[in-house]
Amino acid sequence: MQSPDAPTPGEKSGLGWDTDDFDEVRRQYPVKDINEERGFVDYCLCAREGPRVLIEAKPAEVELSRHQAQLLRYAYQEGVELAALTNGLDWWLYLPMVGGEQAHKRRFSSVNLREQSYADSAATLHRFLNRDHAVSGEAKNEAERELENQKRNRLVRSALPEAWRRVDGDSRLQSLLAEFVGTVEERSGHMPDREAITGFMQDKLASVSNEGGPSAAQTAQMAAGNQAQTPAKPSISAGSDEARPRRQARTRVDTTIDAMRRPEGVTVTELVALFEDEFGNGKRSTAKQAIYKAPAARGLKPVNTGEKRNGEPVYRIYD
Repeated sequence: MQSPDAPTPGEKSGLGWDTDDFDEVRRQYPVKDINEERGFVDYCLCAREGPRVLIEAKPAEVELSRHQAQLLRYAYQEGVELAALTNGLDWWLYLPMVGGEQAHKRRFSSVNLREQSYADSAATLHRFLNRDHAVSGEAKNEAERELENQKRNRLVRSALPEAWRRVDGDSRLQSLLAEFVGTVEERSGHMPDREAITGFMQDKLASVSNEGGPSAAQTAQMAAGNQAQTPAKPSISAGSDEARPRRQARTRVDTTIDAMRRPEGVTVTELVALFEDEFGNGKRSTAKQAIYKAPAARGLKPVNTGEKRNGEPVYRIYD
């Protein structure tokens, strides 16, 4: 008895291919290897223009990575622009005609029925293996965009560690980050958590990218002070209003660390007085934040000595 879900004779599959038309869905399709050795691919989806997709099907327990190279050689020799390798649970989709790339770097999409919902899996397969999309070339164009996005993301991820190493030891960056977190705490009365800061910075980076701002490499160079590769900026005198916020941010860090390194240490009230004397701005909340943030900006650790002076804890840094 025929399964109620199986297509009736002449009926097309959910992807639009007529499984009863042996000219459209060819089984055991003959191919040649790069060495002119003959072989067979389980399925070839064809149109009047010729083969559009090669599909190699393996048992569920088979490791697909062992078979991708051969499938791609067959597809490349036949000039077929799309290929799929499956064991029923996993579907790996390829662009065989992309030259100069290893097999796994020609894979532009994959489906895992064990981990993905059936709706998501079906949507991916329909997007790239649908007959109309394959015949019109839309599936190939979509696949090329996916592969290009993956290549770009790989390049960015590989550049991130080096970019971070170039700025990680820069005290200016650390001071600015400490000032940024401290300002959030001062304004809100709460220490921001990692998720809040990460989400905010991701939004800002996306905004910079969309507005045509500096690239990630340019940003890293500016943060590292690499003036040789970034446009020169108009100089700002140390006493100007424009220079004051950044100059004060750095000096507060230095002032706090110097005070905490003294043998007698420092209390929050004493640090308020120092800030008032040097900057005319002696907010207690700023001094309290500086006790913890300034040492962190230089990779140091603040210590509550357990002593008290005038009823307040004394803080120190031990080098």
